[in-house]
Amino acid sequence: MPKSTKFSLLPLAVAVTSLMLSACGGGSFNNPSTIVIGQSRMIEKSDQSKDVSTDKADDNANADTKNKADSRLTMPVLGSVLAIPKRNLALDKKKRTRLEEHVPLDENNIKTAHANPLPALTKELQERYKDENIHQSDDKYKFVKAGWIFAGLRPYETIITDEDTDQPKRYTKGDGYLYYYGENPTTGLAKGVANYTGHWDFVTDVKRIRESPIKENTGRQAFGGGLAYGMDGGFGDEIGATSFAEQVFGQVSPRQGNHRAVFKADFDAKELTGTLSTKQKAIASSPETYVDRYDIDATIKGNRFVGSAIAKNTKSSFLEPNFFNKNADDRLEGGFYGENAEELAGKFLANDNSVFAVFAGKQDNPEKVEKLEQVFGGAYVELTQDKAVNPAQKSQVLSLVNFGNVDQLQLGDHTITLLPQEAGKTTQQSVKLPTGQTAVITSFGSSDGVLRLGSVSKTAKTIETTAKSKPAENVKVTNKDKVGEPAKPTAEQLEAAKEKLTEKMDGLKAELTILLDSYQKNSQDRATLRKQITEKVLLGYNDESSKKNLAEVLQDMFNRLVDSDEEERKWAADDILDLLVTGDKFNSDNLENLKEFLVQNLVAQSTPSHTQDQITKAKALLKAKLETEKQELKDLLDSFAIENGNFGGDEESGETPQNLTEDDDERVENATDGASEVSGTDVDDLEELKAQVIDKIKNAYTEDKRTEVEKQAKLLIEQLKAEDEETTAKLVELLAKGGKFDGENMANLTAYLPQNNSSSQAGFGLIGIEESLTGLYILGQRTPVSQIANQSQANYQGTWHGRIGHHWQSQAGYGEYDGKAKFEVDFGTKQLTGTLTEKSGIEPAFNLNATIDGNGFSGTATTRANGIYLDKGRQQNQQILTVESNNLTGAFYGENAKHLGGSFSFEQTLNDDETVVGGAVFYGTKTTEDETKQK
Repeated sequence: MPKSTKFSLLPLAVAVTSLMLSACGGGSFNNPSTIVIGQSRMIEKSDQSKDVSTDKADDNANADTKNKADSRLTMPVLGSVLAIPKRNLALDKKKRTRLEEHVPLDENNIKTAHANPLPALTKELQERYKDENIHQSDDKYKFVKAGWIFAGLRPYETIITDEDTDQPKRYTKGDGYLYYYGENPTTGLAKGVANYTGHWDFVTDVKRIRESPIKENTGRQAFGGGLAYGMDGGFGDEIGATSFAEQVFGQVSPRQGNHRAVFKADFDAKELTGTLSTKQKAIASSPETYVDRYDIDATIKGNRFVGSAIAKNTKSSFLEPNFFNKNADDRLEGGFYGENAEELAGKFLANDNSVFAVFAGKQDNPEKVEKLEQVFGGAYVELTQDKAVNPAQKSQVLSLVNFGNVDQLQLGDHTITLLPQEAGKTTQQSVKLPTGQTAVITSFGSSDGVLRLGSVSKTAKTIETTAKSKPAENVKVTNKDKVGEPAKPTAEQLEAAKEKLTEKMDGLKAELTILLDSYQKNSQDRATLRKQITEKVLLGYNDESSKKNLAEVLQDMFNRLVDSDEEERKWAADDILDLLVTGDKFNSDNLENLKEFLVQNLVAQSTPSHTQDQITKAKALLKAKLETEKQELKDLLDSFAIENGNFGGDEESGETPQNLTEDDDERVENATDGASEVSGTDVDDLEELKAQVIDKIKNAYTEDKRTEVEKQAKLLIEQLKAEDEETTAKLVELLAKGGKFDGENMANLTAYLPQNNSSSQAGFGLIGIEESLTGLYILGQRTPVSQIANQSQANYQGTWHGRIGHHWQSQAGYGEYDGKAKFEVDFGTKQLTGTLTEKSGIEPAFNLNATIDGNGFSGTATTRANGIYLDKGRQQNQQILTVESNNLTGAFYGENAKHLGGSFSFEQTLNDDETVVGGAVFYGTKTTEDETKQK
């Protein structure tokens, strides 16, 4: 059959949305599957999974480059995503040569997923290919996901652009992705041997000719993919060959369930082994067999594993083509998920970048899974005071992802190796993050390596300097030449972004107002205030020449601010505020100013904040609610039918909700008002019942559909009589179809989901570790519960780091006058008390009280009775903070509870209506006397 090409102007690209994904390294897809959209936080072309704390030189530059690439591939992550590659099928019109012969896979294009990527990927595919079905592999696990998702991938149907140029673009229509993701990383250390069974999926590079053909006329498919490789046509030579396109007799694409994965985890020996195989059945009479493709050999490290995938058949020829003939040596990584290591998932990339695979599995006997104690854990105290970053002004204690290594700090998807911890010392390191920010990280804790604490301070993100906003580098063809235009944001998204821009402007305006008021009232600090006011005003401008001119204009306005005429002072302040808000950065008609908020809006829509278990339970509760509503409606309808008797509509008219038109509106209203045979009291009862029925049905729908639904309900009510089961069923069905009971709409599940740290507060969403500019952390390896004493008492001494907004800070230290942390623990009564005294302090700043549970504890942190004096240098209007934090948590660490550590946070409104965000991390080690007693 001759090959046909369908020309279309549909978009060529899918822009993976949201903060949830980030690139492992520089570069970009060498196909139109992914594009960079200006300041998109989604498409990051920086090396984000790289250990950013060190950059050791190596004599062998090539070896160093390879090692860095491999280390990126094996750096622990929650998940990864890779777009299915596509090859430009067009010819160079001048040279009459093919524009692309080979599109290899690239480790730099593997995106890190630090949240479930499927909602964002689904949303993008739906927006790009509105008329196409979204195909997705089955989700059969509780904690992990691994598989593929695509829309419209059909070789022989292509999209062509730049047809009038010498180098046109012609690609297979559609886009797709391979992914894996795990939530709830295992925090315990499993023992013994466990067997896992699951599946694997793959995607290959795209290559027109893989093996030398015997004859030139052997056919297209024998060259680089298609039937010769056991694939559907075009898979392998036009787009990457995929597991769902691999042929098995009697099955049609997209196929699944044909790629088996089995694993054996020996947790005592720290070894993971396994085999990846594929079902084969060529014809109806042939039996189903499995051919082994890879052996897995990995080392278990904490709750992660790294290692290799070893090809079982290293040969490939024109007569016996084989995609899977190269190893992935030290290029495989993955982890265990679930509290008890119930599941595993991971990925690997072949040495020659020809095959990318994801895999997953769950324990064969889940009922026999041993319950694990929590061993690895971490917390991050979010303390960002900047309203532009943390508009909610709420403190939080967030869970830190811990991949079983206390010396690695995981900030979002940035892995930072902390400097070695020495006894009695604090360390400080400055690292450059892939976002373009600089982070200063302090560290203190136990010298035995089981407990690390410290602070994180990051510079603010700037659009000009962040890697996220930079165009892709080292790209063979520029993005402008390579892809089509991105999809335009919807009207709703634009409106929401404009509101966010206005909120940002209002926040800056409020801060500037405070500065101006201080400038007019405080003659001593005017030089400092003048600088702060100037910086604040210039935040609204991009152009450097405009900034320079404005700075000169402001000098005159500063003189007016202290004019003897009160009205002149007011006008000057208003003029300065106008300079801020009229800045070009706050022009809401300029899409560039809205992009950061458009991305945030998409993140809010697509980033899930609850576990699959919680969502499943919420769906069940919503379904139960629907059943209750249906029963209540049936009861109302029974009452209405009985009261109504023979009163009803024209049964023989054939009128139904489906053929109701706008011309019928008035007739419906008139018809439903008639009850001439019924007494006045009965009419009132009927009308009340009718209203209740209609309201119940209407409330099941969104506002935009209620008018039409009301018409349908009224017409059905006209027909309703006693024991009219058919009409009753139609009304109940009308209720059940309401969008408010759609379990796939997350908005409907909100009422049934537990409230958590990502919920909105005071109209603002709380920020995460990725956005945080200031925070404190604690990482540790917990004491086994069996080593926690039952009766003894012990004293602990150490240090702490606390912070209260921009006003007050007590840093950790081991000197005579540094901050002190002291604790008394009674293991018999399960009580812990402690004091945190600031540097050079006499009376404790905070008093701690907690209850011990297992190897952890929780309780309160309360300021001293007379409060903490903030801004000690201030002569007037000194603020005093008194607060009680109820979210104190901590644990015991090391052998025999040698150390303890914990954290707490709070926010408090001061007497000048300023909200401060505060918190602390603390630790202590058993005193020598107590350790001697225990031994």
